Amino acid sequence: MTVLRGPWAAKEVLMHGMQYQFDLFIVLVVTFAILVISLKSRVQVVVGLLVCGVAVGIVGPNGLDLLGNVEPIQFLAELGVATILLRIGIEFSVERLFKMWRFVLIGGLLQMVLTTLLGACAHRVLAAFGIVAVNWSQAFFLGTLMAMSSTIIVIRRLEEQGKIHTLPGRLCVGILIFQDLSLLPLALLTPALTQGDGVAWVLPLFKGVGIITGSLLLEAVLIRPLLDWVVRMKDEPLFNVTVALICLGTVIAASSAGLSPVLGMFLAGVLLSRTEYGHEVAGIAHPIRNLLQPAFFVSIGMLLDLRVLFGHFPMIAVIVLGLIVVKFVAAALTALVFGLQLKSAIRVGGALAQVGELSFVLAVTGVSLGILSPRDYSVFLTVAVISMALTPWIIGFALRGSEHAPEWTLVPYRVVDHSDEEQAVLVDHVVLVGYGVIGRIVAEGLRRNHVPFVVVEKDPDRRSLARDENCPKVIFGYANKGNVLEAACLLSAKVITLAIGNVELLKPTIAAIRKVRSDIPIIARVERLADARGLPKDPNLRVLPLETVGATEIATRTLMQVGKRPLRRHDVDDLAARMLQEDR
Repeated sequence: MTVLRGPWAAKEVLMHGMQYQFDLFIVLVVTFAILVISLKSRVQVVVGLLVCGVAVGIVGPNGLDLLGNVEPIQFLAELGVATILLRIGIEFSVERLFKMWRFVLIGGLLQMVLTTLLGACAHRVLAAFGIVAVNWSQAFFLGTLMAMSSTIIVIRRLEEQGKIHTLPGRLCVGILIFQDLSLLPLALLTPALTQGDGVAWVLPLFKGVGIITGSLLLEAVLIRPLLDWVVRMKDEPLFNVTVALICLGTVIAASSAGLSPVLGMFLAGVLLSRTEYGHEVAGIAHPIRNLLQPAFFVSIGMLLDLRVLFGHFPMIAVIVLGLIVVKFVAAALTALVFGLQLKSAIRVGGALAQVGELSFVLAVTGVSLGILSPRDYSVFLTVAVISMALTPWIIGFALRGSEHAPEWTLVPYRVVDHSDEEQAVLVDHVVLVGYGVIGRIVAEGLRRNHVPFVVVEKDPDRRSLARDENCPKVIFGYANKGNVLEAACLLSAKVITLAIGNVELLKPTIAAIRKVRSDIPIIARVERLADARGLPKDPNLRVLPLETVGATEIATRTLMQVGKRPLRRHDVDDLAARMLQEDR
């Protein structure tokens, strides 16, 4: 083997770097062109990204072979699925699980069991007709892969339709949460399919208990105290580096225990969600996920080899149709057992009738263990990509079909009530940002008048003070991040009060609030009258400079001492507006 040294080695490295840049440039050009066409034709973004992946595959390894190397794209895709699993883990919380325990435990378990059994039986039927060649172990594994649905696609679609808080929508979310949580135990139990003795099933259970116990102990002994110490340092870059260190350390520990790195990221997210800083970590991961998520779906589309599709088209068409029918029936039966009407059950079945992104993680494990052959894996990938691409049309067809369905129920009862989850959600409350002197005074007034409120505070000392003073709910983080505002239930709040003194932080916070809600009243404080000049003009924004508030109080007390009527509010506002105009 020839080893390049000196300037020739540097030139070789430079040429490889330029090749990677050129390959990524081609991918971005193809992605840009197809996404523009998708948006113009009102095709779902996820479908457009999958089509981009197919197109990149044709340009690259599956066709024209114009790309020198697809490893950078695959690397970005692996980072994308890692950040997706990290965010899923962070969004998991015992509190959320308790609120939705019927949806998650009953609905999720029922849907997983039904889909796995029906999927396994369907594969054995196809094997009996000679369409596929699978034994019972492979059939059950493929049924498990079928049971997973796409959290990203379903949640985005429910949000776009405004159905996420309806009873069918909450059932879908509960089932998806159970599927996400089942990834770890399924990954541990998968090796048992290759062995016939009972010990093969017992050992993964002990291993899982050991991993969970060790993780909880690690979170209590190391992760939580470390984050508490870092937060007291009040340095955001140090906090970000610490989070990255925890994630990487968890990935290494999980890999040492025999888990995949992406499962390690999911476990890191779960551990971070148990701390007080989960919302802040989610805010860090959110833009990274948004950046890398398209790369993930493009890479999934690249897995669709048109040669496999056209070479086995009849078989793949039968499997896709069977997959959609099995998943639709299993999810619809779950909804009917919950006591939902037939029209709602049809919508739930249509929403979950696709293969999920976590199935790809589990499928790789199956290939490494020899459960799936490379040919079976290629067929599965093709079927999965097609099912994900068809999801918008399946959901639309289910919605149209449900409009003509009778108001029929399978059982005379309901497992859940319409108000089960809403009772745990804050409504008509006040979001109080900042717990300094002004924030404490506002909180005391709200507390004495029995007004529900949520405190958002970044400073660890003030956050501890808010808890010591029995504030009902305290959230760690900046209010200019959407996930923090979501945790504060801004959508159902009555007013938000910004008791923060940093005017530079005030501007992005108001902008973030308006992205979530354009109509909520905002009360904001600034130090000086001139500080209000750079804030946006908004009829629902009330800015109170402390110097005018203090001057008004001084004027009021002076007039009261001489027995005269205090200044009226609109007089003070007019004077402040004139002073601000003069200052300009």
